[in-house]
Amino acid sequence: MAKTQEPCKIQTIDGVGMSREKIIELTRSHVEIMKSGELPLADDVFRIPVTNYFDPDRWEAEMDLIFKRLPLV
Repeated sequence: MAKTQEPCKIQTIDGVGMSREKIIELTRSHVEIMKSGELPLADDVFRIPVTNYFDPDRWEAEMDLIFKRLPLV
């Protein structure tokens, strides 16, 4: 009996996953943007909560996800 493969989800700090299909869609979109030579701009300034920079739990989660998940060379 063949095993069904679960959709690929990319883990993120805030627990929101991104499917393989979404990653492919975004990659294709970025390739088209690069080919066009135009840079799309946001309508307004994007605000990031200051706690994202000073929260020790978030820091530890980012270190685990980025640097401790796979061996770095």
